Amino acid sequence: MKKMRVFGSSLLKLFVVALLFVSVSACKDKDKNRVKPMTIADVIADDGDFTILAAAIRHADLGDALRSGSLTLLAPNDAAFRASGFADAGAITSRPSGEIRDLLKYHVLTTSQSQAEIANANGKTIPNLAEKPSYVTVNGAGEVLINGVRIIQADRKADNGTIHVVERVLQPISRNLVEELKVQSNLTFALAAAERAAEANSTLRDIFTSPNSQYTFFAPNNQAFINEGFPTAGSLSAADKSYLANILLNHIVPGRLLANNLTSGDLATAAPGKSVKVETNNGIKITAKNNGAKTANVGQTNILATNGVIHVIDRLLVK
Repeated sequence: MKKMRVFGSSLLKLFVVALLFVSVSACKDKDKNRVKPMTIADVIADDGDFTILAAAIRHADLGDALRSGSLTLLAPNDAAFRASGFADAGAITSRPSGEIRDLLKYHVLTTSQSQAEIANANGKTIPNLAEKPSYVTVNGAGEVLINGVRIIQADRKADNGTIHVVERVLQPISRNLVEELKVQSNLTFALAAAERAAEANSTLRDIFTSPNSQYTFFAPNNQAFINEGFPTAGSLSAADKSYLANILLNHIVPGRLLANNLTSGDLATAAPGKSVKVETNNGIKITAKNNGAKTANVGQTNILATNGVIHVIDRLLVK
């Protein structure tokens, strides 16, 4: 009987050990099969097409922020960073971390939004973590653009939101139209004309500086003014104010019209009763009704301001 009790006790111990082994093995298998969280930060870190963005997130110490909440990331891929002047990750990490943090926050919307939901804000601004305005437009092909930058791959899901790939790095908008003219070296003559004309025309003052309205300014470059008999910016500062105002009003269209929003047809200008003709079949060309065959070619486009947008043209829209 004593041998039977010893044998039974040993058998019980073996059974308990075996049960523990099976339990531990099952836990290990469960750990192996557990799905790794794929937040926005994780998706970017795991995708080889976002090496520069991943470096920027680390440099800005925004990884934790992009692993929580419910957000939308407008994500420039490596090609987008290079197209925006950032050759590699080193070009990002050489900048102050606070600067990169502010830049990245401008790419993060405060809620998770699909491309269709963003498109519903066409012509309006959408909120981001930087608390600076970014503008939504939808072009004729149905493409959604933020500050004139296209979403090229939409609706990639993450555990805490949505990722849309954009074609360039977004730049915050902080200057109004006249302030933007001041930093454009090829528009110093347009600036002189605007400042001179605004002295006598309250409509122009409001157009260039008011935060409550939106306008599109087809701004003649410096050479365009030279070709019309203004050899220096100083000559514009001495020109007749009313004459300059009448010219400039015919270069301004109500509403923020990015290049992708322009279609062939007539556009009413801020000059009463006047319009310009737009052609988009082979580049963008602008003709004033009294310009005859003198067509202005649009060069640089989508210079964004808080109260509108500037497109640079190579001819004044006058006879």
